[in-house]
Amino acid sequence: MMTSMTPEMRFEERVLNLRLYLTSEMEFKRLTTHSEFIDDIMFEINKKKFNVLKKAMSASCIFVNSEEHLEFPRPINHKLIYIGGFDFPQQFKAPKLIDKTVLSKADKFILVSFGSVTKTELMPEKLKNAVLETTRNFPDIIFLVKDDVKNGIWDENYPNVYYQKWFPQVDLLNFDKTIAMITHAGMNSVIQIAYSGVPSLLLPQYADQFRNAALFTYRKTGITLQKHETTVESITEALKKIIHEPEIRQNAQKLASVIKSKPFSAKERLLKYVNFTVEHGDKDYLDLPGRHLNFVERYSLDVIAKALGWTDSDLEANLKKFYKNLNNL
Repeated sequence: MMTSMTPEMRFEERVLNLRLYLTSEMEFKRLTTHSEFIDDIMFEINKKKFNVLKKAMSASCIFVNSEEHLEFPRPINHKLIYIGGFDFPQQFKAPKLIDKTVLSKADKFILVSFGSVTKTELMPEKLKNAVLETTRNFPDIIFLVKDDVKNGIWDENYPNVYYQKWFPQVDLLNFDKTIAMITHAGMNSVIQIAYSGVPSLLLPQYADQFRNAALFTYRKTGITLQKHETTVESITEALKKIIHEPEIRQNAQKLASVIKSKPFSAKERLLKYVNFTVEHGDKDYLDLPGRHLNFVERYSLDVIAKALGWTDSDLEANLKKFYKNLNNL
């Protein structure tokens, strides 16, 4: 969840992936066993006992804020309903809340935004300077930069950089003059970019952003640079590929076309499944029996142990050895 790995992993990555999986599973169990404070809050509201974990496990459906054609392919429960982009308009407008003289100054624009949570002034200076210095290498392109302080002004030192506190991002991504976006790979931006068909340069900073960026790498619709790779030279090279090489743009446009033409839109799914759940309530038709299996049962380790002639003590000893050796790989 917090890594930049794709399904195509080297041996070392598979080792790390297994470590992270086992660690995160134990951490999740620890967190869910300490949900009493939420249960108490819900009791105050409903005046009856309420177990958050049990209620979540018995839910009729689970809405996922993502897009399945962008996501890594994987086996999933039928309860998972992808609704990423459900609130997007059917028709996009010409970008408003931007000075028209700005939009008329060039034929090409690149949108630069690191989301609404990360404060621009708190971003690493190395990253900000690398992005700004890169703009000098593309004098015919205007860079629209979201900034928490500067609003509606041009940069004095970088003549093709225009700042604004907020941009109509969805409309700009669907603006015919927008040729790319530089982003932190937050989930909302990721979905908006996927729908628009605009290629992207992804500079993930923390949490799920590394995985979100890896989705574009996997689909070949964008280029990802990790923190230690972010320099003027690397950003310039990446943008040149995005601008001048057709493959990434074509892949991005093809993905957007697939998303927009799928049989049921995200909004239709959301509305239909909400109505379905209201009508029928929580049912167990889609509950997986495997959710109650422990680690040994889930991976049939007891069956494998028996086939190898191991006793229960042998299995326990080898599991301990496995965990110890895994940390040393």
